[in-house]
Amino acid sequence: MRIAERREPRGEQCPASDGGEPSQAAESQAASESQDAAASLAPGDLTSVFDLNNGDCFNSPAAESVDEVAVTDCADGHEFEIYYVVNFDAGPLDSYPGSEAITSFVNEQCSGQFETFVGTTYEESDLYIYYLAPTEDSWGTGDREVLCALYWPDINGDNQPLTGSMEGSNR
Repeated sequence: MRIAERREPRGEQCPASDGGEPSQAAESQAASESQDAAASLAPGDLTSVFDLNNGDCFNSPAAESVDEVAVTDCADGHEFEIYYVVNFDAGPLDSYPGSEAITSFVNEQCSGQFETFVGTTYEESDLYIYYLAPTEDSWGTGDREVLCALYWPDINGDNQPLTGSMEGSNR
């Protein structure tokens, strides 16, 4: 099970953790992994959050903690798109760092990669950050993965459908 959180309001954007852009090799590998992942997930099927990858699109989990989401083809209407996947830097025997440390890590990592993916800063975008992160229980089983996703809320906070990938959309 993973924590499902929305990152609102617009705050100060954090730089990428290494201070630089991803290498072309890393971007190429991520694109290849995304294509492989998309081919392996059947749209509409409930998919374990542990099987999601960069580039996957899915519809709203109904709970604060989720095990599965409904994967969809990004070309079709969807609520969320994963744009960055990163592992929390901790060893297999390290204890759960707590929700504040997870949130701080997410803010740094997800914000740092938002502009690279979307093509505009988080502050200027109409898209928001959503993430799936380890819970204390999943941490105990070795889960260290954070999935950064984006979504588009209306003025009431309800998700609006996205059509197509938001990569390079400058939204």
